[in-house]
Amino acid sequence: MIKKSSHQSMSPLLRRVGMCPKPTLKQSLKPFMLGVAALLLVGCESGGSAGEGGGPNAPVTPAEIRNTLIVAQPELQWATCESEASLECATLLVPMDYSNPQGGTINVEMARTTFTGEAPARAMLMNPGGPGGGGIGFLALINQFGTASDAMRQSTTFVSFDPRGLGLSTPVSCDTSMLSGLNAYPKTAEQLQNNLNVLGQYSTNCGETTGEYLQQLGSFNVVRDMNEMRKAMGLAQIDYLGYSYGTRLGALYMQTYPESTGRFVLDGSMTPDPALVPLIQGGLAPAQANIDRIAEICEFNDALCTTDNFSQSLQARVDELAELPPTGEFFLLLFILQFASTQPGFEQLLVGRLDAYLTTLDVENLLDIDRILGLSEGGEGGPGINRATYTAVLCADDFTRPTLDSLTALQPIYNAESDLFAESSVSFAGLCSQWPASVDPIPQIATNQAPASLVIGGPTDAQTPLVFAQDMAQALNGQFLRSEHSGHTTVFTGKNACTDIVVEEFFINGNLPNVSVCEAGSRARSFEWADNFQRRLFSGLPLLNPASSGSQ
Repeated sequence: MIKKSSHQSMSPLLRRVGMCPKPTLKQSLKPFMLGVAALLLVGCESGGSAGEGGGPNAPVTPAEIRNTLIVAQPELQWATCESEASLECATLLVPMDYSNPQGGTINVEMARTTFTGEAPARAMLMNPGGPGGGGIGFLALINQFGTASDAMRQSTTFVSFDPRGLGLSTPVSCDTSMLSGLNAYPKTAEQLQNNLNVLGQYSTNCGETTGEYLQQLGSFNVVRDMNEMRKAMGLAQIDYLGYSYGTRLGALYMQTYPESTGRFVLDGSMTPDPALVPLIQGGLAPAQANIDRIAEICEFNDALCTTDNFSQSLQARVDELAELPPTGEFFLLLFILQFASTQPGFEQLLVGRLDAYLTTLDVENLLDIDRILGLSEGGEGGPGINRATYTAVLCADDFTRPTLDSLTALQPIYNAESDLFAESSVSFAGLCSQWPASVDPIPQIATNQAPASLVIGGPTDAQTPLVFAQDMAQALNGQFLRSEHSGHTTVFTGKNACTDIVVEEFFINGNLPNVSVCEAGSRARSFEWADNFQRRLFSGLPLLNPASSGSQ
């Protein structure tokens, strides 16, 4: 529920300084281009501060400005979480719209690991990615199954949160049933235009259901919420571990609040570019490479495969099904291929069954894969994805709005990266085509003001490719670490013990690694355990499966 703030409920400091006017889009972008955003943002967001004397004309100090909550409220009341008995939860009030802090407020639900006696010396904020992923269920999984050492747990309180718009943080909910009208593999301009029409209808209905709040779910506001969390916990600086999309939040925080940035680790980093089109394009070649590894196993091992040309046969079957009315077989095949492209390491399990399917066209082979891997269970037990928030965040961050012509022009570019995934990816690139104009787009991320950070990438990651992490490390003046793990992200999931050790040394002692590569070695947990844990933590892109429906 969005609550209307009264003048009396505002911080006394905010009343003394006065309200900052709501900027226009041009005004909101200009400070970033001029490099003076930090001063303006702190002054407006924190609302000023009183001197120790407390009088109306007392001097305002930078530290007081930086550490004063925008919405006056009691200290955080930590208590056992209703949904996660292993954690403690607390609720923080923040403005719905930071450019109008005396307007409505929303709740942000936080969670932390419990401790006995004196609190650990440091606190580390965590985000599982998404966007649209909840942090409280994620923290429960990390707390129970993660591979963080006792030394790490004793030195640091792990803190996470449900980002605004989802979970327990004033969630939004939109009817996604109309998305069943999306064509999963559009091959013509007419089919692509139909998808844009469906997305336009979804956007309109979602906006009517949610109202102004839908436009306030972007990364900038989540980062501002994170800074309010830091203040509420009484910290001058906050440490941070972000996975996948969570790396965008971390990088944006570093750019916006460098003076409050502690030790930041970005695992499976996104690109510094906020646009959706290059984000999708960057993952196509690694996704295709992960599928090609299955084909290589098939074509060089007659004992496993009978298909003469696995890649061509697979593409031909996808094209054939795409010409027919949608079937469960088609969606299941696409779902399996999406999984295989983003979760490498299952080639030996997949190759024989996919070969048998291509040879006999017996769908039972696909169902067998689904049963063995538990794909239909999705992220059961994990944070899940709120689809409305997922779309709202991506479209708030990116100011561009693609058209049919611009998407059609992408087709040969995407096809050059991956014949198999180009059609569905071009359609996905149109996600924001009908979404309202962004009121708070994020800039190209770059800063040399924040402390040194650690940015991690993996060589087979198709969701956030290795080059993204390299680019982000350069943009943040941080240190890049190549981690030889399989698939998407690694820290505390048991996929690379070396990477965990390096990350813990940084968090506990502040020492960046003296190596640039963490080779694959003995795992803290089994390969199967790590990948299963990974699937539970990180969902795929939800709108790539248009057959899904429901609320959110």
